[in-house]
Amino acid sequence: MNIKFPSWEDLPNISLYNDQVIEYILSIFSPLELEDTYHITRSMINNYIKLGMLPATEKKKFKREHLALLLMITFFKTTFTVKEINDLIQKLGEVDVQHIYTLFIQTYKDIKNHQLTTESAISTAIQSVISKIECLKFIHRGEIKNEQ
Repeated sequence: MNIKFPSWEDLPNISLYNDQVIEYILSIFSPLELEDTYHITRSMINNYIKLGMLPATEKKKFKREHLALLLMITFFKTTFTVKEINDLIQKLGEVDVQHIYTLFIQTYKDIKNHQLTTESAISTAIQSVISKIECLKFIHRGEIKNEQ
C-alpha cells in the first residue's frame, strides 16, 4: 500500500481539535497497516508544541500548518529521533511551511514511483543509509540553501 499525502490545498482549511487532528493523521497513514509504527497521540502533539516543533495552537485549534508539520513528523519519526526531527524543523523554520510541505510530498511521490526490484534492493538500502548520514550532517552543521 501507499501513503497518499494530500496537497497543501487539500489539507483541511478549517481549524481542528486535537482528536480530529489525530484521526486525520491516522487516516493518511492507515493504508500502510502499520498502526504501531505510524501512530500519534495527544501527548505526542503536546510534546511537539513544547519542543517548538509545532507552533502553539489558537484556542486549542490546529490549522493547516500544524497538519502539514504533523504529517512530516509522523513520517520521519520511523527513521529519525524526535531530537533529530526537531533540529531539522528548527533549521527549516526560516522557510515557509507550505513550501517545505509541497517539496516534501513531491519528493515522496518521485521516490515512491520508483519500483524496487531484487537487483536494486541493496542499492536502495545503501542509499537510505547514506541519505540518513547526509541529513544528519545537515541537521548538525548544515545551512539552508533556499532553492525557490
